[in-house]
Amino acid sequence: MKYKNMQKNILLSLAALAVMVIAGCSKDSGTGIVTTTDPFSFKTGDYTVYQNDSLNQQGAVMANTTFRSSRTVIRTGITLGGQSDAALVVDTTFVGTTSKVASVDSSYYRVASNEVFSYFDAGRVADILGGFGAVSGLTPRWIKVAELNTAAGTADFSTDITNLSTSISGIPLTGTVKIAGRNQGAVDASYNNQTYRVYRQSQTSTGIISVAGITITVPIAAEYDYGAVSGASNSPRTILRTQVNAFSISIPLLGGISQNGYRGIITSFRAGQ
Repeated sequence: MKYKNMQKNILLSLAALAVMVIAGCSKDSGTGIVTTTDPFSFKTGDYTVYQNDSLNQQGAVMANTTFRSSRTVIRTGITLGGQSDAALVVDTTFVGTTSKVASVDSSYYRVASNEVFSYFDAGRVADILGGFGAVSGLTPRWIKVAELNTAAGTADFSTDITNLSTSISGIPLTGTVKIAGRNQGAVDASYNNQTYRVYRQSQTSTGIISVAGITITVPIAAEYDYGAVSGASNSPRTILRTQVNAFSISIPLLGGISQNGYRGIITSFRAGQ
């Protein structure tokens, strides 16, 4: 039983890896959200607050799961992964709707023309999975996560593949994470009784995991709404919504594994410089 529980924890950790792999003229819109005339970018001092809720297997908001989070752009113009235009973003999660900090995490983004990239930090992932044994096959890289065009795309972004291998008590474990996304074009989105013009992006992170003779595939679907749509006045220059759907899989000998999803929607935005 202990070994089965350990396998389940590893599979959930790799599923989480699939998810990871994760100023101008301005005015107040009247909702506490400052809109800008800039194209989408990350600027030092950008500060966005979100309301977050867990989602059940049917995609419905779960009762008593609301919590607050914020995203702050700490620094821009960073050299990382062969590029010199990276932005350091810090995400802070609070306990419920209080000001008590539950966790702090950081990530890197960059924008090139109308494309947004997120940095896959292989070293950090290796540290997370290192408790199971030595990890190899993880390569740091910039991964395309958005294509901000008004017209919907007709094909997925190029899929990035990350391979890893480790072992559990001498038993080999291998995994492949594939990330594919597609621009859904500019659409009107309504949340918190407000309507915004956004660039909607769909994304599927797929983990293919093999351990102890068992191979499973874990697809995790997500959507992202980016602001700063050209010509729209109700489109703040930030990510307005992040939604990762729940998933449930059945594994031979181990039984079922379920993971709730979550949704974060904007409640305020303050533009930096």
